[in-house]
Amino acid sequence: MTRDIGVLYRIVFNNIHIYSIIKKHLRLFNFFYGTRYFSSVEEFYQFKFIQYLSCIMVDIKETFDLNQLPPNIRSIEIFSIYKKCEIIPLTKDSSNSLKKIKIIGYHSKPKIKHIIKHNNIVGFGCNLWNVRNLVFPNTIRKLDITYNTTIKKGWLPQNLTKLSISLPRKTAIEDYALPNSLKELSIDFELGNNDIKMELKSNYLTHLTNLEKFTLNHNSCEENLLSDDFQIPESVTKLALFCEKLPESFNLEVDFNIKLRSNMFPPNLTHLTMCHPDYPKFNNGGYPLIEENIFPNTLTYLNIGDNFNQDIGINVLPHQLKTLKLGNRYNKKIIKESIPPTLEYFEIGYSLEYVEQPILLNCVFNCFDYYKQFQSSPTLLKSLIVRTPYRLSASDFTEMIKDKTNLEYLELDFFFDLEIEQISLPPNNKIKTLVFNNSNYTKILNLDYFPNLQVLILKNSSSPIITTSNIDNLNITIEIPITNANTLNLIDPIFHRFIKLTKKRIKYL
Repeated sequence: MTRDIGVLYRIVFNNIHIYSIIKKHLRLFNFFYGTRYFSSVEEFYQFKFIQYLSCIMVDIKETFDLNQLPPNIRSIEIFSIYKKCEIIPLTKDSSNSLKKIKIIGYHSKPKIKHIIKHNNIVGFGCNLWNVRNLVFPNTIRKLDITYNTTIKKGWLPQNLTKLSISLPRKTAIEDYALPNSLKELSIDFELGNNDIKMELKSNYLTHLTNLEKFTLNHNSCEENLLSDDFQIPESVTKLALFCEKLPESFNLEVDFNIKLRSNMFPPNLTHLTMCHPDYPKFNNGGYPLIEENIFPNTLTYLNIGDNFNQDIGINVLPHQLKTLKLGNRYNKKIIKESIPPTLEYFEIGYSLEYVEQPILLNCVFNCFDYYKQFQSSPTLLKSLIVRTPYRLSASDFTEMIKDKTNLEYLELDFFFDLEIEQISLPPNNKIKTLVFNNSNYTKILNLDYFPNLQVLILKNSSSPIITTSNIDNLNITIEIPITNANTLNLIDPIFHRFIKLTKKRIKYL
């Protein structure tokens, strides 16, 4: 029987006509793999390629029946600001493939327990403000909720692997209320009464031996968020804490302004962010960052925050570090010996104060006016991020890159809005990777000007009008984030076969 299946498989895929049809459908499934937004239920059901969709976001203004969804829909995010809206849950015998539901602005709280009850549902998100006596089935694996009632032990599903929860400061978490099955945890404390003392205690997390990623955010200047004995499980490898201050005994990552000491971070940490969006404070307590063994050797990503502006010593940064981001204020000269040879991406904020930095030939260096250091040796520059505080003129752009004949990586920043002319590029240019960041970019991009191009990356909502006179011999990959529906909608269908959708943020940003 197995042999017969193999024979049939080869017959089908050796048939050029059948194989071309299969490839066409596979390309469409890939093209529409990302989440698509629809402003109404009608727009969704009238969508030409509805059978290829998997994840959708829909605005609803009336009753919406989950049972009517096409069988290919696995995830839905519903927006509703109208009290009259009703969401009809999946029936027990529903053949629907829906796995994840997130509801924003939904008011019919009694229906929620029926929505999450279906065995198919493994992911759920909703505002559960003032919802009482809700019981989650143990089939739920992912939760994204807002809650204002004490989180009691046994309330959360015992098989939960991912929890994102937003709480007012007065909300209590009982000891060991978080299930040990958690691998990802995000806690966001909302603004509240400043007089209420809120502490995350040590035993909230220490039992979470499977936890790999932890994010903590509180958007206030309160200093007593964490207890003095607060600990992070050693299993954590990715850490992002956005807090104003921490106790000095704290042994993890966050935006705080104390002097870092040896061995204060989890030993297996790979990803560390100290970058509060509103209250950047970390500056190593005003001391140079020169002690060894501060960061674990496993660390590959470090974002040290906008307020940091201290000298960095030799052997301080871990030897496996691949990405280093310093803040907008940073204006110190870097010692070349302090940079690990493994570094692939180095960013120094958006400070316009020009400081000469070491030349790192095998690293993408995102630094204002970095290209000026190659005026006497332009052929050495292989990677360039065009970054300016203003919109470049065509002559400025030409002057910047024309003589960089060995340039292989070219990234254009948020302000870049020029149409790229062949006369501006190096003769017989060797550019292999071209990156756009400007969300309003809609100029013509002629791929004939880039004979060695291998990868075109369109970040944000960059939507150049791509043209070429050699489509049959084109051999490139066009990388687009799956969330960038605007670019996907605008791109010429003849380039669909070259598109590669990226689930996560593209490397280096």
